[in-house]
Amino acid sequence: MADPAVRTAMTFSRHVTHETRDRLLALVEAEKAAGSVDAWVALDWSFREPEPAAVFVARPNPVRLPVA
Repeated sequence: MADPAVRTAMTFSRHVTHETRDRLLALVEAEKAAGSVDAWVALDWSFREPEPAAVFVARPNPVRLPVA
């Protein structure tokens, strides 16, 4: 059987029918339920780059400490 990541990626293809998409995702979900780390990564891991607005920008600390 193919790699769960490949099956999950195939579900995003425009050439896959809704029935095939559901069947592929059900197979990977079953593998995840059985404890497959590869299936967990294929379904739950996000490989997207962060949105530019979500990127952390380091700023000086705005808290002013009392001078002793």
